[in-house]
Formats: sequence, structure tokens, C-alpha cells
Amino acid sequence: MKKLLQILLLLSSVALAACSRGTAGASYSGQHDYAKTLTFDGQQRTYHVHLPPAYNGQQSLPLVLVFHGLGGDGPGMVALTHMNTVADQQKFIVVYPDGLNRRWAFGKAPLLGGVDDPGFINALVPQLEKDLKIDQKRIYTTGMSNGGLFVEYLACQPSSPFAAFADVSATMPTILSLACKPVRAVPILTIHGTDDPIVPYNGGSSSIGIMGGLTAPQTAARWASIDGCNPTPATSNLPDKVNDGTHIQQNIYGGCQQGSQVVFYIVQGGGHTWPSGFQYLPVSMVGKTSRQMDASQVIWEFFQKHVRS
Repeated sequence: MKKLLQILLLLSSVALAACSRGTAGASYSGQHDYAKTLTFDGQQRTYHVHLPPAYNGQQSLPLVLVFHGLGGDGPGMVALTHMNTVADQQKFIVVYPDGLNRRWAFGKAPLLGGVDDPGFINALVPQLEKDLKIDQKRIYTTGMSNGGLFVEYLACQPSSPFAAFADVSATMPTILSLACKPVRAVPILTIHGTDDPIVPYNGGSSSIGIMGGLTAPQTAARWASIDGCNPTPATSNLPDKVNDGTHIQQNIYGGCQQGSQVVFYIVQGGGHTWPSGFQYLPVSMVGKTSRQMDASQVIWEFFQKHVRS
């Protein structure tokens, strides 16, 4: 079953890439969608840039990095999330990096995946700042599944260029929760479906290689503890917008240090999916895509509240 699921995810990402891949190009030359490569650690690493119509190469704009899941790629995330539409409306730059072998690793040690992807991102951000006009205090990152786990890993690092983080369908592994020691409070938003068949809402092992993961509520609570927030969140049920069998519960941890915030959205009845995104595989395989909220819009609304000092 695991092998079949990985093959189907791969095939779906190829189909998405075929319909959304941008035109390759150099640093900003009037193009608003292009792909580039960066040589890092002896490997040619690719990433895909989307510039909103408001970008003119003169005014600095915020930057959002979006990380794909296992078996996916950057162009697939363009189609899955419609983040480009939000970027055009809200005037920010989006970059979709590609993981080697369609996955994200956490270091060169075999147990970490064998690839220094954190180092790649640490090299990519300065390159983007060199090529483009970027507001260095407003750099953010989000991802789904394996990409969401990568976001959690980046948020745990002692230092990073990111002002805030968001993940979808990812829980924190127990070993990472014990080692997570950022030097500042980390604004983070997490979204998880209760019917996720791949990264279980109730924790444990998952199909993307997480062993001994926390539950989704435990992940949010751990971030609240790291950020010095109130241990009990303010909870509310969002009104239903459509009759699709899903419901959204919002949990906001307040009183955090350094103006941080932890927000946890529970998608009741939701699957391993991006709310209001593309239903990339049948419901029987990955669960329902909720239409009760637009994850990309909600993530950006969270991001714009946080500016790195």
C-alpha cells in the first residue's frame, strides 16, 4: 500500500508539473515566472520563481518559500496551492524549490536523509536576495506533508532568515520535539485534517517516514511551550461555508514571548490535503479537501502579522 501510494503521488505530481511549469530564465528581466538552478554541495538544485504583477525590481516585497511533499515538486505545489493567485493579490514573491529525488531531507547523515537540504535553503535565500528586491524582515516559509515536516525542522533551527512558518498535514517527530531549541520565539501556524490517512492526526508512524510522531494537538502544544505561550488556546468553530462534510476549529495560543503566536486549525473530516487546494488524488486515497477555508489565504494573513526584528 505504501509503495502504491508513493507511485500515485509521483504520477500526480508529474501531471501537475506538466500543466504549470514556468519558463526558465535568468534573474529578474521582466519575466514573472521562471525556473533557475543553484549549484550547492556539488548538485544542481532547481527552484521556481513567481513574481506578482506589482513587482518592478525597485520596491522590496515579502518572500514566501513553499515546499512540496514526498513525490512532488515545485510546479506541482503551484497547482496544488494556488499560492500564486494570493501572491498577485497581496503583492509578495513566491519561490517553490525542488527537493532532490522529490523529497526533503534534514542533513547529510543517513538517518537525516543524506542530503543537506537545510544548507541548500540557507544558500538559496541569499541568492534570491541578490537577484530580487526582497524585504529581508518579511521572509516566510510553508509546506505540506514531507515539506511541512521540513518547515518544522527549519523552525527548530537556532537561527534562520524566516519571520514566520506554516505547515499543512505534518506533525513533529518526538525526537525533533526534544531537540527543538530556536533562539527566539517562533510564530507558527499548523493545519491538520482529522481523517489524514498518511500523516495520522493522532500521531505515530506515517507514510512519509515519520517514526514516533506527536499527535497534531501535541505538535501545536509543543510549539506553544517553546514560544512561552499560554498553555490553553482560545478555541472557536468557524462557520461552515459549504456543505462538504468538513468543519474547521481554530485554536489560538496567546500570550507568547516576543510577539509570537501559535495557531492550530483542525480540519474535522479533512484528509492529507491542502484546504481549498487541488484534490490531487481520489478521496479514497488521501481523504477530502475541505472547502471551508482557503489555506493559502489564511497562511498569508498569518504571515503578514509577523515581521522579523
